[in-house]
Amino acid sequence: MNFNSMTKQQLIEEIRRRDQRLKELQNGDQVRVTAQRLSKLIAHLPGGVIIETPERKVMQVNRKFCEMFGIDAPPEALQGADCRQAAQQAKVLFTDEEDFITRIDTILAAGKPVLNEELYLRDGRVFERDYVSVEVAPGQVEHLWYYRD
Repeated sequence: MNFNSMTKQQLIEEIRRRDQRLKELQNGDQVRVTAQRLSKLIAHLPGGVIIETPERKVMQVNRKFCEMFGIDAPPEALQGADCRQAAQQAKVLFTDEEDFITRIDTILAAGKPVLNEELYLRDGRVFERDYVSVEVAPGQVEHLWYYRD
């Protein structure tokens, strides 16, 4: 781009375009930093966290969730996994396998918060589970599950 051949008005418009692009890049950096900060916070929560997309794919899970459910993989390896299949595999941990699956479907269909729900495991442990749906964009609901042992 040859600035010498530009009129004053063209130079002003070019400066405005570049300034707008710089602001967009800075906003993108802020969004990225915020996302990284939230990921770190989730990673260090004392309970197990799993966040599902509207399509029921794993968006994020923390190490504590993996430990609680006996998953021998890093949390990052679960991103994009099908939550329906994961629940089917995990149901064998619970005293009432079918209720575990049915209850998930019921909670998701209702879309209302659930707090301190008790889940009984075959090995004698008791998990408490919380659920909340979060509208992250118009018409886009993500599902947040929080488990405590």
